[in-house]
Amino acid sequence: MDEIQRLVARAAGLRREGKIIDALGAIESALRIDDADSRLWMMHGALREGMSLFDQAAESYARAADLEPASFESAVALGRTLHRAGRLDEAEQAAERAIVLDETDASAWLLLGTVQRGLDKPDEAEQSLSEAVRLDPDSERALLALALVLRMDRMDRASELLRRAIRLNPSSAPAHRELGMILARRGEQVQGEIELRRATELDVHDHWARLYLGMALSLRGLQDEAMGQYHEASRLDPTWALPHVMLGNRLAGLGHAEASEQHYRKVVELAPENGFGLLKLGKFLLSVRRPEEARDWLGRALELLPEGLAAEEARMLIDRIDREP
Repeated sequence: MDEIQRLVARAAGLRREGKIIDALGAIESALRIDDADSRLWMMHGALREGMSLFDQAAESYARAADLEPASFESAVALGRTLHRAGRLDEAEQAAERAIVLDETDASAWLLLGTVQRGLDKPDEAEQSLSEAVRLDPDSERALLALALVLRMDRMDRASELLRRAIRLNPSSAPAHRELGMILARRGEQVQGEIELRRATELDVHDHWARLYLGMALSLRGLQDEAMGQYHEASRLDPTWALPHVMLGNRLAGLGHAEASEQHYRKVVELAPENGFGLLKLGKFLLSVRRPEEARDWLGRALELLPEGLAAEEARMLIDRIDREP
């Protein structure tokens, strides 16, 4: 056994033992002997990816792809890690390269569609993910990804995809969660609640399932139970602002101004650059007749909001405050 083979075998053994840093060191020793071996760079990238070092893993996979341009595996790995690193434009290019190398592989189309969804390209994402489903009709991940693209505008189609995913994997918490929310939005609150409760049973740490369940319960008029779910969602992710929006809204409706204000201020604390949260706080302060404070928050919101209905509302409320004596 030559030295590179010995180091690769050592890295594999260390990885099985969970000694990832030591395994990475073994592969780096091998690369010092031969840095033109694409196989070694793929191992290097996989170890870095396993350590959640996505930018660095992408560097390793890119090196492997340069050394072996016809490698489908390196193109997919590069696209995957670029996506996880948040470098979506580059990830899209890598996924497209993978498809050029093998247009019959569903995983490449799934990667491309997922990246395109992140780039807010819904039409392109639908086309890519539809191709992934066509190539692999039993891919739970592809079915779920396509349903996420369609869930707002084509709920019937999205529901069909999610039911297929659940038939393939009855323990899929994300599929139960998304199906439950669609059913609740369609007016099938009881069935939606059943699906959402199933999602919370399958994944007790799914804060989105808790939030969705709260919304479904609220639609049924079960406000106390809904608030309990919002509190649980906040407990599961203390850095998440959205549950506090829901709690602030409900408490304001009940006339509990002090408690409501606490939640709206928590929203601003957790997401200070989110204009919608600042708008919520400004509107609340205006509703309790504190116009000077409200104007300050509405002005800050207007600086952050994109042009649209929310920005128009902020502008209108500021004008109203300025006109009043």
